[in-house]
Amino acid sequence: MTLSNYAAARALFEESLLFHREAGHKQGIAESLNNLGSVATDQGDYAVAQKLLEESLMLHREIGDKRGIAESLNSLGSVALVQEQYAAA
Repeated sequence: MTLSNYAAARALFEESLLFHREAGHKQGIAESLNNLGSVATDQGDYAVAQKLLEESLMLHREIGDKRGIAESLNSLGSVALVQEQYAAA
């Protein structure tokens, strides 16, 4: 993926996040945050990725979305792995 694609993806996910926040749609907020976290991970911005993914995980847990919880945990594990934080991963 090229840098321009990351920028476009981030912009679209941020727009999606905005709409979900305005609608109060927690599932959509959590998914948008997870997607933004994945983009940040791919770009090597692990601190931002972790923050976004932790917020996503919190929302997935709040609404009881087991699939979303698993996705957020998997994404957080990937962030830890690329940082060689093997115990956390």
